Amino acid sequence: MVKKSTKIQPIYDNNHILSINFSNRNLFLTYASKINGNVIIKRSVGIDKFKNSKKRNIFAFTTCTRNFTKALTDGKVNSVENVNIKGYNKAVVTLLKTIQQKIQIFNLTDITPLMHGGCKQSRPKRK
Repeated sequence: MVKKSTKIQPIYDNNHILSINFSNRNLFLTYASKINGNVIIKRSVGIDKFKNSKKRNIFAFTTCTRNFTKALTDGKVNSVENVNIKGYNKAVVTLLKTIQQKIQIFNLTDITPLMHGGCKQSRPKRK
């Protein structure tokens, strides 16, 4: 019987997107396909055993990104064409520096939705 190899298949094409999402209490890092949206690698601060208020720590963010870049380099990913950042946080610069230590980034886009006042409310009827 032929034994299957357990090696990770190398990913060489540039049809993938790295997205960084900051929520109110967590950080989500995903590496997904552009074409059909299949998630290849997913990481969050909660997966790294940080709970409650310790999730919003820069130390937690950097350990999560180090583990994520380690998983990417184990999968033979050396460069990422598109990086999408969504959300507000002070740690964006440090996260990008830790990612750029091992992975080359070509394009950064900020897809954070901008808040405006909303539509004007209609006047209530008189009684």
